[in-house]
Amino acid sequence: MSFLTEKSIILITDPGPIVDSYNFHRYSQFNKTFKIITVKPDRYVKDFTSKFLLFEISYYLIKI
Repeated sequence: MSFLTEKSIILITDPGPIVDSYNFHRYSQFNKTFKIITVKPDRYVKDFTSKFLLFEISYYLIKI
């Protein structure tokens, strides 16, 4: 999330699978330019990896 905040794109990003960790409903009326997904696309803006014990999940920021 720090990348989204630093680049000032957090308010125009649909958080996708991480909706529980972000107050998505508060900003749901605004048009979204970016989306976070878990399936690797052909092109993406930035990738993130989250690790917990033996589990690892990759997230991808895409431009809609």
